[in-house]
Amino acid sequence: MLLTKLIPPRSVEIKNAVTCFNDFIEQPHINSDERCEMFIYGGRGCCKSSIASGLILKGVKELGGWGFCIRKFSRDLKDSCFEQIVFTGKMLGIENEVYSSLSCPMQVNSGNGVIRFYGLENGMDWLHLKTIAIPARLVWIEEADQLSSEEEYNALLQALPLHENPIVISTFNPPLRKSHWINQFVESNRKRSPYNGKRFFKPCYIDMEREMLGDSFFDMADKLRRDCPSMYCHEYLGIPQED
Repeated sequence: MLLTKLIPPRSVEIKNAVTCFNDFIEQPHINSDERCEMFIYGGRGCCKSSIASGLILKGVKELGGWGFCIRKFSRDLKDSCFEQIVFTGKMLGIENEVYSSLSCPMQVNSGNGVIRFYGLENGMDWLHLKTIAIPARLVWIEEADQLSSEEEYNALLQALPLHENPIVISTFNPPLRKSHWINQFVESNRKRSPYNGKRFFKPCYIDMEREMLGDSFFDMADKLRRDCPSMYCHEYLGIPQED
């Protein structure tokens, strides 16, 4: 399944993310415990959730098996991950091959694969994850910055039943403060990537097609750039600020 419709021609970062994903699922790996952790992050309008939904759809459609979409709070799943994946299926022209259900747990079927959606707001949710019998080939953690710490992120990966050579995609807007754990995590790991299995991609709205986001989006961004440069840098460029 080609993701061409989701890749802005000028966005090198999104192209690199798709290439990384394709290379990982196409090449065999000797170490069955190896996994690819992809972090796609940036400011408003950078299409990180759009490309993440396309990647997980592509993965379950071509590889079969299970994919998980995870957010900190269950109440946010329907209007974010679930709706984004259904919308992306329409954008890719495969809406007739994508079957969605709002039953509990919510799920989307694509090809021979199933994508399920889980929240993490209480202990029972964590316990349920550990009891899932079928391992996931792909995991999308949306708004990963809502996790409380790097320890919680690692605990989540430990709790998830993962297929050999899984791909874990985390998406988020960098929080305002540099001291936030996920900003510190990116800063400390990005320099070593990809040698520790982590790949980092930071697209930006500037590289998106104007018709994709609309004139009003660019007009608002430009107004904020003039009126409040520091807020613009955070909200639109995804640059954390000093504490």
